[in-house]
Amino acid sequence: MVWNKILQIIAFVFICSFNLWANSSKDKLSDSLEFKNDEKLKVLILNENMEVLEVIKVDTEKTNQLTLNLPKDKKVYVTFVQPQEAESPMDSNQLISSLKQESLHQSLAKEDSAIYEVESDKKTPYEGRFKRNEFMGGLLGFEPDRFNYIIPMNISSSKEPNQNKQVETKFQISIKKKLLDDLFAQDLDLYFAYTQQSFWQLYDNQNSRPFRESNYEPSLYFSYPLENYDLFFNRINFGYLHQSNGGDLSHSHSWDRIFAEGIYSYGNFVASL
Repeated sequence: MVWNKILQIIAFVFICSFNLWANSSKDKLSDSLEFKNDEKLKVLILNENMEVLEVIKVDTEKTNQLTLNLPKDKKVYVTFVQPQEAESPMDSNQLISSLKQESLHQSLAKEDSAIYEVESDKKTPYEGRFKRNEFMGGLLGFEPDRFNYIIPMNISSSKEPNQNKQVETKFQISIKKKLLDDLFAQDLDLYFAYTQQSFWQLYDNQNSRPFRESNYEPSLYFSYPLENYDLFFNRINFGYLHQSNGGDLSHSHSWDRIFAEGIYSYGNFVASL
């Protein structure tokens, strides 16, 4: 009877200690998942059972890169968590349940380390447009280069050769294709671009509305972002381009150019030199 009482007391103490430890662990996890002050991003490392192994705070104001050292001998999951805008934020149990249901994780097995690019809030509108165009290029196979436009009525102050009407239609088609990325250095990309500008005598009915002139401009150039450097320009392009109207010797004109272009943007204003 005495031994039974002693065993019951030991079991009772063990259960109480375990519950205290479990509650303490839950409180620590809950505290580590809570977003305070200006925190904008946390990285969670989980095991195969979706149990949180580590919570890493990321200061996106100071850096846009994150290096993770991951275990070699076991499979882990990495997910990025941002603060909830809802009135009642999720607790840790709801968060883990949401991760299981929505599969908002990325499997990483037997890697020494991994580098993740964290989206920066300081990206300029021009760089945002550049990234959107890159996304379009991934879908369509090509993306816009310069502006694509059509001017239905372009009025010339004086007539050019073969221009019977001073009012004509002018349009430009400009596309590019990324040939190589991360060439020689990270983010250094190689592009082939093609621009065509045409002058169309749309209102010259008597001569079957001919194209007065078209200029063809292929180019091959490198593009490199400067957003991580304290420089005036946000991006620099440099390479070779050729322009010709494709006419015969008596009406032909063409030129070749090696160029460097700096692009600056501030708010919605963009300028290039």
